[in-house]
Amino acid sequence: MIRESGKHAGVPEEYKTLTKASWGDPRHFDRFRKVRAETTESMKSLCAKLFEQFFNNQEPIIELGAGDGALKSITQDSRIIETENSEAIFRSNNRLYEGNRVRADALKLPFGDESLANVLSLASFDTLFDDDLATAFSELRRVLKPGGRFLHLLDLRPNSLVILDQFMKMGKIPIPYLDQGNMRYYTIHRSRLNELFEYINRKEGAQFAQNIRENLEDPTYIHQLILLEHGGGDQEGFWRIIEELSSLAGITRYLRAEPAFIDIFKDSIGQAGKKAGLRILQNTYRDLEGLRTGAIKKVLVSAFEK
Repeated sequence: MIRESGKHAGVPEEYKTLTKASWGDPRHFDRFRKVRAETTESMKSLCAKLFEQFFNNQEPIIELGAGDGALKSITQDSRIIETENSEAIFRSNNRLYEGNRVRADALKLPFGDESLANVLSLASFDTLFDDDLATAFSELRRVLKPGGRFLHLLDLRPNSLVILDQFMKMGKIPIPYLDQGNMRYYTIHRSRLNELFEYINRKEGAQFAQNIRENLEDPTYIHQLILLEHGGGDQEGFWRIIEELSSLAGITRYLRAEPAFIDIFKDSIGQAGKKAGLRILQNTYRDLEGLRTGAIKKVLVSAFEK
């Protein structure tokens, strides 16, 4: 278990720093392009409907965290002005940023108060930890005109470290398991750890209880989870312990099966928008039409109005 430095300790800052820096690495987008390869036409159709619904005007659409220019490439909407904070992404995707583009940080937008009618983002706010998400929405409220709208689309799995950080701040220790090939998580509250170890000791003996204790209380436990999420390192022994724990009879009285990460993010972005004083127009899943295969079947559409 990660050592706590305070009551609401979450993911250690060094991991947050590495995660934030990694989103400036253009190599991420090679993977994203492959995942999205089969959804181009479906996304184009969905975006056309959403733009008509939420951006039914002739004013510019400011896209935050445009990355490799995927959304403008898909929509071909000339109103989109792409913004990106990473200099490396700008350099590597220079040809993709045709027309207007702005170097901008979502946490400190270079736009005047109440100056924008339309703001857009694709799979970027899920990379923001709680404090940064609150700051980003505060900035949105500042720059949006009265009646201005922000539309966020999420077609990928939310950033795992952001969700793990939320668990830990709530005092929950995340325990992974596979559900039909998808990574999911149980959690147990820190206050019930000793109770859990005593139960395991009674059911499976002291040695197995000690193995579980050593894994969950290991200061590098969060690092093990990150390796699992990203497929790095030799995780066979770690998985074996976790699988044995998850299959233990009666264990569900201690472990809580958490919702899918995208459902957790859905609640997070909705709450952050409301706290910033924005009205939620929509925060629901939309199916991508005409798809028979592929990893992406639906998009989380979160729309807000000032």
